[in-house]
Amino acid sequence: MSMFWQTTKEFPVVLLYRHILKAAAKFPSVNRAGVIQEIKDEFRLARNLTDTEEITKRRKVAVEGLKQLEAYSGMDKKSPKWEMFVTQ
Repeated sequence: MSMFWQTTKEFPVVLLYRHILKAAAKFPSVNRAGVIQEIKDEFRLARNLTDTEEITKRRKVAVEGLKQLEAYSGMDKKSPKWEMFVTQ
């Protein structure tokens, strides 16, 4: 993922949403459909937010979620080396 996500607060949310859904579609999980539905639900609930602080907070959470999804999505199932470092 590029640094663009981290530095551009005004980047359209719809593009962030699409990237998250694409990464979730590759997420190696039995519950992939549930993960995708949860993402859709969260964005749907947040679409009418007007509080700038809350919007900024949720955008940061979404960017971090995208990073994690992309990290997991890029893992090769056949590789013997499965290392993942997750920050909180």
